[in-house]
Amino acid sequence: MMCSITIRRMADYERDIREEVAEVFVDGYYNELSYFTQDRSTLKKAFQSLFSPEVFYVAEVQGVIIGIYPVPIMGSGPCRSN
Repeated sequence: MMCSITIRRMADYERDIREEVAEVFVDGYYNELSYFTQDRSTLKKAFQSLFSPEVFYVAEVQGVIIGIYPVPIMGSGPCRSN
């Protein structure tokens, strides 16, 4: 059975997906990020609020986020600081 991949802008979700997006990021860069800590939960919390929902798109298969990609809009960057 083939699964289709859905691409959506992070801001278009009705639920908060920041934790899922941070998990995909940490999983993808864990080798590099583990220099700071090997605790994935700490890394997820550190990056959870970093991703701008207006800029990031996510790939989803059967309700599971499997990838993220920034598409900057003119005058903005993919990340934000609080």
